[in-house]
Amino acid sequence: VAKSLAEAEAALYEPVLFASTKVSSTERQRTSEEKTVNFTAVNENALYEDGKTAELGVRQRLPTGGELAVSARSARRNSNILLKAGVELEVNSGLVLTLKQPLMRGRGVGITETDRRVSELELVIAQWQFRQQLQKAVTEGLAVFWQAHAASESVRLRQQLLANADRFVVDAQERIEAGRLPPRAVNEAQRMRLIRHSEALRAKQSRDDLMGKLLTSVDLPYDRLPDLSLRAVPVAQSNDREIATPQMALDQWAPYRIAGLRQAQGQVRFNFAANQQRPAVDLVMSHTQAGLSDPHGNWAWSTARSGVYPEWYVGLNFELGAGGNAKARSQAEAQQWRVIQAETERTAIQQAFLNDYYVKRDALRTVEQELRLVEDDLLLRENFLSQERLRVAVGGATLVNQLQAEQDWLDAQIRQVEVFGRREVARLTFMLAEGTLLLSHGVETPLPIEP
Repeated sequence: VAKSLAEAEAALYEPVLFASTKVSSTERQRTSEEKTVNFTAVNENALYEDGKTAELGVRQRLPTGGELAVSARSARRNSNILLKAGVELEVNSGLVLTLKQPLMRGRGVGITETDRRVSELELVIAQWQFRQQLQKAVTEGLAVFWQAHAASESVRLRQQLLANADRFVVDAQERIEAGRLPPRAVNEAQRMRLIRHSEALRAKQSRDDLMGKLLTSVDLPYDRLPDLSLRAVPVAQSNDREIATPQMALDQWAPYRIAGLRQAQGQVRFNFAANQQRPAVDLVMSHTQAGLSDPHGNWAWSTARSGVYPEWYVGLNFELGAGGNAKARSQAEAQQWRVIQAETERTAIQQAFLNDYYVKRDALRTVEQELRLVEDDLLLRENFLSQERLRVAVGGATLVNQLQAEQDWLDAQIRQVEVFGRREVARLTFMLAEGTLLLSHGVETPLPIEP
């Protein structure tokens, strides 16, 4: 839409062809002066005249705000008075060149091209808005993907925890039968199994909800859920980043650039409104090469083209509001306040972005540190599980020790999966802030170029 409107305004200087035609008929009494001047038809008391007028030309708007027109004009008439004088048809032809140039109100390229400039800025705004919407869609889609991936891994691990709880129950029953545990011990094992089962169901519900959102984002029906599988491929952040500083990231932040363009639009409109407060003073010039036909209506055009009988005039038109042009003054004041409002909004967006940039950067660093700690804990628990398995194999520990170590190891994996998912979401939000999100994920979108 914005592109079509900009192209429409770009046709500002497109030449305009114009034409007019008029047929007239006059029946009236002749004045005493007309009778005195024309002795040939002194006894004719009435005038019967038929006329035809036609004009064809081209009009061109000028960057200075003026208008240049070139036209060919022809007026044909016959009457009873002309017939008395021996004239069958009178033709008056002319080649006309007219220039109208504003000297105060409406003068200048900036005033003439106000709508064009505003539409060009609106096109750039639309391009930034498209980029912003694309960034939002990619961020939301990838965030749901990583959340769904973490939820899927959590379901898988919680199913293993449920199986581990089943083995706890079986081990407790065997030890009770062997007389090594009191009968109530199986109740505690069964309680823990119910808790694990409930956690597995909640994880499955959360996963299905996220999978549904993911299906919606890729335009697939819900019955495709069983066919959906997620393969996580983290996008590596390059050390050679396109964005090096927060200020450079700010220059690519769509809301900030849109606010700046809105401010520029307001300034263009304010300049136009301020110009409209001036008086209207127009310079008008015209030059006509006229030619009159012979008594039979011939040779009018050849006489006009020869330029033997030129006509010209130069004049000034002046117009000033009797009340001081209160409308233009109020409109200029309103546009000035809009410029101030846009500038204030742009400053607020700038400060909010810079604060949010540092918050997201610190959040990413924190979650990366947390992930390293969780991975270290997972490694320790994996080593401990290996040791417990060896101890059970050589008879140095019971099965319950191994089951507890497996449970701790699976819990650590769940924490690692959840923190990994949060880390990826934090990376997405920071990559969005620094301006590398789309490029890092293979989405080629060149930055809009301001006119």
